[in-house]
Amino acid sequence: DLLLRLREADADLVVPTCYCSGSDACGSGVYDRNSFAESRGGRERRRRVDPKTLVVSGYGDRAADGVQSLDGGRLFLDDLRTSRDAPLVPLDGVGATCIL
Repeated sequence: DLLLRLREADADLVVPTCYCSGSDACGSGVYDRNSFAESRGGRERRRRVDPKTLVVSGYGDRAADGVQSLDGGRLFLDDLRTSRDAPLVPLDGVGATCIL
């Protein structure tokens, strides 16, 4: 069923929202928080970072030797469920447990 539903999207790249089966396994219930869209504030923060810097998320706001961690600027798939573009929303980054 999953593969059929992803293929029906008729897009070059499709990423589903993956959930945990147990309530205590992931806290929010969402397993995969690697696919995201940058928020307006996140885009603004990224503009102030040197383009040669690797930007990561989830490690607090800090920088070290060419790596900058910026938290709080990303909207994840579960945040985008109510987007006007849902269920197919444009993403700025993907990395998932399931990609077609």
